[in-house]
Amino acid sequence: VKEHGVVGVRFAARKRFAAVKAGDRFVAYVTQQKFIDGAGHITSDVFESDEDVFNMDQNTARKEIYRHRVTVEFDDVGWARDAGDVLWHLSPFEDLTTTTPTNLIFCRGGFVQISDSDVERLHD
Repeated sequence: VKEHGVVGVRFAARKRFAAVKAGDRFVAYVTQQKFIDGAGHITSDVFESDEDVFNMDQNTARKEIYRHRVTVEFDDVGWARDAGDVLWHLSPFEDLTTTTPTNLIFCRGGFVQISDSDVERLHD
């Protein structure tokens, strides 16, 4: 995402992702490392592309290109904050009892809307 300035979602998340628009802010959650690594803003409305910018492993049997995308700019990176320590304190996750914040993010296609105050809390 940092290299190409693009975020994409799977086909199943495209309808929810359609609400994302230029000017929205985001916080970057790195799934494999389970940490929050920075924040930025969306610089385009949603668009579709078949360009393969996400798959580094060309041997993947089921290739997913995340064709529903937006362009992004990072305002701050390198946080490397453990998601388990941070996410539970944000408004979408306060009342969770049957799952974890990271599982909820996964189940919602890789993104969850948070408030401006949540973004500021993460910056602090």
